[in-house]
Amino acid sequence: MTGSNNQDLRGDLREREIQNLREAYDGLRRRFTLLAGLSRRMSATLDPQAVVPQVVEAACQLTNAKYGALVIFGPDGRIREFMTHGISAEDRAKIGNLPEGLGLLGLLQHLQQPIRVADLTKHPHSVGFPPNHPPM
Repeated sequence: MTGSNNQDLRGDLREREIQNLREAYDGLRRRFTLLAGLSRRMSATLDPQAVVPQVVEAACQLTNAKYGALVIFGPDGRIREFMTHGISAEDRAKIGNLPEGLGLLGLLQHLQQPIRVADLTKHPHSVGFPPNHPPM
């Protein structure tokens, strides 16, 4: 390989690195803008019913998730509220009853921290999905 070819290769690599950095910067800027907007909306109201759905939507946008859910458990350990994003009210109604807090939801309640799961159906705590549930 000649010196000129090596320089061309290094130049191409440098350009790719610069492009990757630009894309990473744009992604971070988008996330910070999203979080700043959510923060403003949250501070503008004390009504959780108005803010929580926006939190779920923002979480989906930040993680590039098609679907999102937020569960609020009551003092008795049962699900008090279950909010979703990415599924229509019509499709939600086809699924039927709200979850009972078993499986991964129950695990999350006890862990009190987020977990990342590549395939929900393969997690040891998974109890499956009801009929008409979208694939996750």
